[in-house]
Amino acid sequence: MVNILYTNDGIVARFYQNGQLINQESNPSGSEIVMANDIAFGRMNHPGYDAFNGNLDDIGIWNRALTTQEISDLYNGCTNPPIASIASSGNTTFCDGGSVILDANTGTNFTYQWYRNGTLIPNATNISYSANQEGTYTVSINNGECSAVSNAIVVTVNPLPTVNFNALTPLVSKNANAINLSGTPNGGSFSGVGVSGNQFIPFNAGLGSKTLTYSYTDGNGCTNTAYQSVIVYDTIACSVSDTLIMDVLLSVNPLTYNTIKVYPNPGNTTLFINTGNFTTMSNYSIRIDNSLGQQVYTTPINQQEYTIDISSWSNYGTYFLHLIDSTGNSVEIKKIILQ
Repeated sequence: MVNILYTNDGIVARFYQNGQLINQESNPSGSEIVMANDIAFGRMNHPGYDAFNGNLDDIGIWNRALTTQEISDLYNGCTNPPIASIASSGNTTFCDGGSVILDANTGTNFTYQWYRNGTLIPNATNISYSANQEGTYTVSINNGECSAVSNAIVVTVNPLPTVNFNALTPLVSKNANAINLSGTPNGGSFSGVGVSGNQFIPFNAGLGSKTLTYSYTDGNGCTNTAYQSVIVYDTIACSVSDTLIMDVLLSVNPLTYNTIKVYPNPGNTTLFINTGNFTTMSNYSIRIDNSLGQQVYTTPINQQEYTIDISSWSNYGTYFLHLIDSTGNSVEIKKIILQ
């Protein structure tokens, strides 16, 4: 009696005789084998070919490529097969980005190999496996003599909803009216500093860069979030030769201020900054951005007078002067005009 077994894992086709590998070659047809005709055992599936003259004792078909150990077990028989089973430690249906731990049973000298959809998972040889992809999972357990394949567990991964937060004006005056917020799909919620319901209130948000969020949860319980950023600035009426004044609160007890002056505003060729008692503003800095949020100037505050050549700045229009504290936060934002 001769035992013949053929396996194909989509990469290599292998032929075994009596439990021993006798030939193998790379699979020329890719990962799938497609046959238009019925499968025939014992003869070619074409007219005119004689059938096999003998007995076929047993025929088996598996939905995956068996391991070498499993093939040897089939031929030689096994007197001490392991018991193979798996269970999940949590819900096997979850949202994209989640996972579930699958645990196999323990046993003396057990080794493990995990499979997804019948395909070996590389390096998945521990007693547990963290599944984060959709599919059907099994484990093959070997006890040093025989192998056994566990029950299957199906893992379902639900996609996250597509969430959009409709665009906001990137720069908003602190004194502007409340801004209505909108996002899709409908039914989500807005959050962030200065947000009340579905409105953003600049005055409540305070000065500086703010990040607003819109979160939505679908019928599967999957949540996704979209973000928008907005800069709240303090606007000042501008006329020729105006001086922009910032009274900076440095401490409450004792009450301490320092006054910074920026002039002329609007400007044309040169901008002057007087930082007052600059020694009280250690680790503070000044940054100037254009209306696109691109930095055009920055300096630490370590002297009283600064003279800035603005004639080389490429565009006329509105710029924003940020006073940055020692933690990197904008504590004051003022509008300056280049004309």
